Amino acid sequence: MDENLHDQLIIRYLSGEASAEEKKQLEYWLVEKEENQLYFAEMQQVFQAAKEVPFDLVDTSDTQADWAAIQSQLNEPKRAAIHTKSETTRFSMNLGKFLAAASIILLLGLGYFLYQMTNASSTTKPTQQLTYGTKVKETKTITLPDGSKVKLNHASYLSLKKGFNGKERRIEFEGEGFFEIAHHPDKPFIIETGKVRTNVLGTVFNLKAYTNDQYLRLFVKEGTVGFGNPWVHQVDTFSAGQAGVFDRTYAELKPAKLEAANALAWQSNTLIFNDTPIREALNSIERAYDVGFEGKAKLPAQSRITTTFEKASLEEVLETLAKTNQLKFDQTGSLIRVSK
Repeated sequence: MDENLHDQLIIRYLSGEASAEEKKQLEYWLVEKEENQLYFAEMQQVFQAAKEVPFDLVDTSDTQADWAAIQSQLNEPKRAAIHTKSETTRFSMNLGKFLAAASIILLLGLGYFLYQMTNASSTTKPTQQLTYGTKVKETKTITLPDGSKVKLNHASYLSLKKGFNGKERRIEFEGEGFFEIAHHPDKPFIIETGKVRTNVLGTVFNLKAYTNDQYLRLFVKEGTVGFGNPWVHQVDTFSAGQAGVFDRTYAELKPAKLEAANALAWQSNTLIFNDTPIREALNSIERAYDVGFEGKAKLPAQSRITTTFEKASLEEVLETLAKTNQLKFDQTGSLIRVSK
């Protein structure tokens, strides 16, 4: 991401003005490397402190003059997404307030403030990591501040919400993960995936919830999990050995027949498709092999696939799909054109 853009996206995100596309770009930037996460945490701390500064102490005329050059650069039309005039106005106002307050913090000693917030000592705590993620073809096991463990599949993202491990443990999640939730009866663990909620106390389960998949899939290995969309009254409870599927298109939750071996196969580099929509299968293959399929949206929505790929090469996967689903593939580097 362009260095000028990531500051802009962070400010828009913290101001509540970021679009869905901008949030996605910021998420990908955060998981690229740990330095990005630390930089975001510092910006978040400064932003929070700036919000607490009384604005009647701010000489807005001088501040606006001081930051005119920066605002003009940030408001240039080299944005990650297109915004309306009203959106730009709101962003400029929020940015103006942030910069004004930030300038006071600088005058009061921002260097000392950041030193106290980010440097370890006998009296300070290390900055808590707020985001975790994996790239395509990468898996990773992480331990959250409450002791819960999560193994993330390819291209997955997890973000701790404000107040995590206080009265509740709330996170935002996208992708696929195997969760081992630490048992704290007084602190429910809540996973937000769009409007779908997964509620647990202490249990073990697998959740697959990629943004570009029509279906969210839950498999419970141990304990009990609440799963579904409360806004459309589609919520149910699933116990050990049970599975549930939420259809984003029709906002419908159904129980599913899913064996543990199938749900957890990705942890051993195995892809198992059991009557899986072909488009969803291609999404999984993209993440596993770091390729992109062009034309998958034109494939019949009712087309499905049932097969298993155990540590198979990409060539073997494409050959099998060509035979079983009568598909044609034309590969150029990492781009694969697919047609019926």
